[in-house]
Amino acid sequence: MASVPMSVEAPLKTNAACVTGTVTLLDAARRAGVRRLVYAASSSAYG
Repeated sequence: MASVPMSVEAPLKTNAACVTGTVTLLDAARRAGVRRLVYAASSSAYG
């Protein structure tokens, strides 16, 4: 999520990017035989 105000204005679009996008990525990784995933995040993403 790049912008909290944008997520308030367009919650369905935000859900698609955050939730559906993550599920799609994880499913593709599983089908490709990926055994490990590195998740990196920053608290600065939330302002």
